[in-house]
Amino acid sequence: HPQLTVLARKNSTLFKQVVAIVRAATAKRLFIVGGWKTFHEQVLEPVLDLCHLGAGKHAEIKDGFVRRYTRLEKFRFVVKSQEMVDWMVKLEIYDAFGQSLPNLLDNVQAMLVDRDHEADVIFSTVHKAKGLGWPCVLLLDDFLSGSTSARTAPEEEVNICYVALSRV
Repeated sequence: HPQLTVLARKNSTLFKQVVAIVRAATAKRLFIVGGWKTFHEQVLEPVLDLCHLGAGKHAEIKDGFVRRYTRLEKFRFVVKSQEMVDWMVKLEIYDAFGQSLPNLLDNVQAMLVDRDHEADVIFSTVHKAKGLGWPCVLLLDDFLSGSTSARTAPEEEVNICYVALSRV
């Protein structure tokens, strides 16, 4: 099989696809553009803090912002009411995997390789893919923010979609 690159707009969509491939065992070796360590620190560790908040394990929460809350429901209310997009993405991951996230991370980590050319599947957000290209690219369905066409989508969304489409 040729190497496949999976592109998403959002980290949450990308991670859901990583998990789907790990669960289906359709690939043996995975690579994350920008590095797993960075993805784990910037995206997944805060989600693990949400797991701790949801489980009432307040002492295990590392992030100062999450630590300010005693209940996940209150955290969710503040994030949504203030439209904190970065945290909304992390809540999407938490909502998709909840308390099973730590075990999933172990399964994902067991399939990671250090070099992109060793991977069966490469995963990247469009942001990380700028300036890169691959022969076989799968775009996930989180582009154009629900707009039905490029004519009605905001210019920034169209530009992001263009970057994604031009990675081949």
